[in-house]
Amino acid sequence: MMKDDTRHKIEIAVNSEYSQEFADWLNKKGHVASVGRTTENFINGVFTADDNLANEIIRQLWEEFRSDGIDVSFRG
Repeated sequence: MMKDDTRHKIEIAVNSEYSQEFADWLNKKGHVASVGRTTENFINGVFTADDNLANEIIRQLWEEFRSDGIDVSFRG
């Protein structure tokens, strides 16, 4: 898994059961994250479903979020 230490502007899909918890965790890690108004995830304005790098970043961050004690499955 690649290590990405860059801070990102992240919009989390509104329909995720843990969207607010994930956004709060991301903000504590130095990202600028919020729960969006759509059912899609965006990294720096890029739709994660259309971009491999953006998708990898959101998946990596989700795995780190889970490893911090949140037991959930990725729904992105």
